[in-house]
Amino acid sequence: MTDRPKKQTMFGVLDDFDALYEMIQEAPEEERAEADKAIKQFMEELVNNFEAKADGYAYVVADAITKAKAQKDEAKRFQAMAKANEQKAAKLKSMLQYAMERLNIKKLDTGKHKFGIQKNGGKRSLTLLASKEELAKELPEKYSFEKKEVKIDKELLRTDIQAMEEERGIDPEQGVCELIPHVMLEPQGESLRIR
Repeated sequence: MTDRPKKQTMFGVLDDFDALYEMIQEAPEEERAEADKAIKQFMEELVNNFEAKADGYAYVVADAITKAKAQKDEAKRFQAMAKANEQKAAKLKSMLQYAMERLNIKKLDTGKHKFGIQKNGGKRSLTLLASKEELAKELPEKYSFEKKEVKIDKELLRTDIQAMEEERGIDPEQGVCELIPHVMLEPQGESLRIR
């Protein structure tokens, strides 16, 4: 069995780049021409190596995204199958209950299974037959309460803060929060796109 050479990781390529930078800084003036030639060759290899690593990462990322999509699709398919089976079970139970009620059978023991028609547990269901607004007008006050929902217009806040930043010459990447109390417009985020 032969030992395969270990592949260099992207971080290893970056470590090589750091080592190259230190070499540039430490080279004496009389050896600059020789060092520059070696450094140029090293940089070409480093860039090619880094590009190959980046391409490899892109393939792995694309593969992971494809697998995740397939798994999500499969999960949706399983969810649909589970829902269909739940509906089937509910329909069969309902048909059996109807038959037992028609035959006036409250309990049945077949030796393999026991069946019984009984009251559901928990609170009784309450159905409102009018809209909440109509009920609030007609029911005594003790049955209703008003909950005011506060809505924040984020688009207007964003627009106003951006205008204030421009007006005052503030760098939008700083994330200043004094412009409007308790509100901060975050710096624009960044992410890697692979195509």
